[in-house]
Amino acid sequence: MSKYLLDTDTAIFYMKGRYELDKKVREVGLENCFISEITVAELKFGVENSAGNRKEQKIADTITL
Repeated sequence: MSKYLLDTDTAIFYMKGRYELDKKVREVGLENCFISEITVAELKFGVENSAGNRKEQKIADTITL
């Protein structure tokens, strides 16, 4: 099975429920999807500098664990 490195935009789209990415991730298997440390840093930076959306913070914390 192929492995997939998701970029920051794709991770954001996944968190926002766009483009049926949840379905696509399930099809390839969550265990085959990865994000880089750079993407983790960009997500954290974005959440910390956003308007303080609690839902985004909670999602970012879950993804980056």
